[in-house]
Amino acid sequence: MPADPGNDSLLERAVILPPGRSPLRPEFTIEGYSNDNVFIGDDIQQDDFVWELVPEIIFESSRPEELRAHFFSFGYDPEILRYSKFTSLDALSHRGFARYQFRGNRFKTNLFYRSAEFSGTFREAEDALFDSVDLDVGRQALQGGLRQLTRIENEVDLSGKSIIETTAFLRSIEFESGSISPSDEWFASFFLMHQIAPKTELGVGPGFGEFLINSAPNHQIWNGLMQLRHAFSPKTGFQFIGGVDIREFETAAPTSSLETFIYDAGVDWEPTSFTKFSLSGYQRVNASVNGQSVFREGIAITLKQKVAKRWNYLLRSGLETKQYQDPVNVVFSRLDDYHYITNRIEYKIGEHSLVGLFHEYRLNESDLGNSFARNQAGISFSHKF
Repeated sequence: MPADPGNDSLLERAVILPPGRSPLRPEFTIEGYSNDNVFIGDDIQQDDFVWELVPEIIFESSRPEELRAHFFSFGYDPEILRYSKFTSLDALSHRGFARYQFRGNRFKTNLFYRSAEFSGTFREAEDALFDSVDLDVGRQALQGGLRQLTRIENEVDLSGKSIIETTAFLRSIEFESGSISPSDEWFASFFLMHQIAPKTELGVGPGFGEFLINSAPNHQIWNGLMQLRHAFSPKTGFQFIGGVDIREFETAAPTSSLETFIYDAGVDWEPTSFTKFSLSGYQRVNASVNGQSVFREGIAITLKQKVAKRWNYLLRSGLETKQYQDPVNVVFSRLDDYHYITNRIEYKIGEHSLVGLFHEYRLNESDLGNSFARNQAGISFSHKF
């Protein structure tokens, strides 16, 4: 655990920076890439060359690696897209975030907020926090909108071997198009974790929340969960969270319910200081942007490899099967098989710049006309001032 912060105030612990270091950290990333399916369709495939610029300005109260008692940061990272042929897809999306962290002797908290306002376009909303939202729409005819996510995590050390962990989030989604209703979702979970062996922690706890939407029945969500964490070695760890997800739907008919076994399991392995590997599998259920229940089963792998002193390689790949169920008729209305693979290699120039090459392939096979295949390949450059 970190040292006791004592009576140091937020101002004393967080705002005072090392001499000569500005709390503002500007940086930018620019990418140029070919896209062979800009409209994300199966019957209408058009290619284009796209320029993407993401300038970013970040305020940090201190260096994160200093692990001070208080840490605060916020930033603005708009995304600017310019298409060579289909200029109607050009877009400017405003994005921002804020984070606050507190590290005490027996209490830790992490508060995070993310907002993204996407302009009207048929493109994908390229933001990791909201990516699954766009896949639910099918052909990504989003026509702009606003997404907001607030998340808080707390940890209370009770005795050195027992810890209380709580997590809660609130997500809000709005579309400019009237064909998709706005929605709000919140969820909170509670775990009592106990160290049952030197390298093993076991815990149980409940979870509960709501998904609220105008165009479909609301979801009342209840979870009963178990969590297991085990460190096989200092460089190999395993985590499992599983249990039952119970959903009740507010319909005109008698309230219906759905019970599903859910889990997230993963292994992290660092065989050498140059190689990091992770493997995860999951079975989840959540609500789509249209208010349907979505059953997701998938597997994902990540490989990070330091090739030489200044070269790094990244591989990400995954498979996911999704079934969409109407909560009113209780029938499966759509089945998707989604695959993706990303390869990226980067070279570090000096201490502040990166240049890279990347290729991404996505394939969605759907029985409801939402199929598409897409390749993106290009070059990127980023610099931190």
